Amino acid sequence: MRILVFSDSHGRGSRIEAAILEHPEAKHVFFLGDKLSDIEDIEHLYPDHSFYSVAGNCDSIFSKNPYKTVILAGKKILYTHGHTFSVKSGTERLIAYAKGIGADIVLYGHTHIPETTYDDGLYIINPGSVGRGMRFDSFAAVDIESSGIMPSIIRI
Repeated sequence: MRILVFSDSHGRGSRIEAAILEHPEAKHVFFLGDKLSDIEDIEHLYPDHSFYSVAGNCDSIFSKNPYKTVILAGKKILYTHGHTFSVKSGTERLIAYAKGIGADIVLYGHTHIPETTYDDGLYIINPGSVGRGMRFDSFAAVDIESSGIMPSIIRI
């Protein structure tokens, strides 16, 4: 199973749509905030996909719950924009929380810096920004198979 992970589109939703079209095998799409309307404009175009979203610090609608969890393919996924965990100062708080709830994967954005790391049973993935309009824009794909979890950063 492949999931796609986007964050910080900042008005460039067309990049999300292009990535979904390029990865038809991915039926689960995560959006980690900062321009929720970008993903909301796309969701109705793909009724056979599942969309999971949280608000970011630049969204006018702040979620009462700035992070959520879902279980896909038997793996617990924590997803958040990251600002409430102060990820620009480090991911220690986020990682501690994720481990405390038994997450297998944590997805976060906010820093605009793509990253995939592994820490004692936890995959930590930041897709970077899909919408800065720069040559380093990116998103993430995460393959979850019986043989394991394989995250990758895809540059646009």
